[in-house]
Amino acid sequence: MTPLRRWLIPSVLALLLGAGLLASSSAATATTSPTPASATHVLSVHFPKLTVRVTVPRTWHVARTALSEQCGCGSAYNPVCVVAKGDYDRNPYDCKLVIGGGLGFQGYDLPLPTWRLPSCRSWDTSYEADSRLGRWPAEYRIFLDRCHDRKAEQWLSVTYPSVGLWHPLSWGADDRAAAEAARSIRVSRHLVTKRASDLGRVRNVQLVSGRPVITVDRVVQSLDGSWINESDKTYRYRIQPQNHGATWAGCLGNWSMCSAKELRRQFLKGAHPADGTRPLAGHVVLITVDDRSSRLHDVSNPGRNYRFVSSGDHGPCHC
Repeated sequence: MTPLRRWLIPSVLALLLGAGLLASSSAATATTSPTPASATHVLSVHFPKLTVRVTVPRTWHVARTALSEQCGCGSAYNPVCVVAKGDYDRNPYDCKLVIGGGLGFQGYDLPLPTWRLPSCRSWDTSYEADSRLGRWPAEYRIFLDRCHDRKAEQWLSVTYPSVGLWHPLSWGADDRAAAEAARSIRVSRHLVTKRASDLGRVRNVQLVSGRPVITVDRVVQSLDGSWINESDKTYRYRIQPQNHGATWAGCLGNWSMCSAKELRRQFLKGAHPADGTRPLAGHVVLITVDDRSSRLHDVSNPGRNYRFVSSGDHGPCHC
């Protein structure tokens, strides 16, 4: 991270104090309205069942052409491009902002433009932190495109449904305008504050009324597939076991198949079980949250993680 960005990040986060992947593929529309500050105006970006209002410089406007639909190639929603001049020409780096307003959750650790970014197989997540988007808690990321030596920052609300804002960094006034845009976000409907999922290393397993309560030290999956943990968060989840008569061997092969007592039993063996079985303590697991319960999912090969690859926006259904 450059020295300038180290200075910018605290300023960005200070401005924000105060506030996967299901969504529609329908295009969004936008209108504008003046604000008392003559240098800015409010964009109203209309998604199905959701309108996002954001304050931006007066020269910024929603591009006439939308980012291409996913066509089975990536995220199932259509984010919109905000430009200062011209139109969206199949390059998200020409956008001042990309705004996503899903009907469900968008991925905290994936760029909103997803595969539409210029072709590159070498990506990294160079910074992660907790932040705010409008009045809602959000996850903040800086993504690095090593092929083109470009960085972009992103805010994604920890809500249902989720709202996201992606901005290519320019080390100047546009970055300050993007931070103001993130601070100004307003949404036309009620957003429920909740996390969709967490990755984390198992710190503890307890039994409470017969149910396992798992404590995890959160990790973030970088776009290069590695684990990072700069914000150092710990979460506790009461898990709904999914065991349906699975054998002990089945449990050891997949933690999601363990009963509550089996999870506790294996955790107590520590990080290096004397019997040679696979350790649960310190192991990376995925926990998903729905309206009724939290569920544990095994990450069977935590050293072989998904790496993000972009292919460029080639137009509708030509991914």
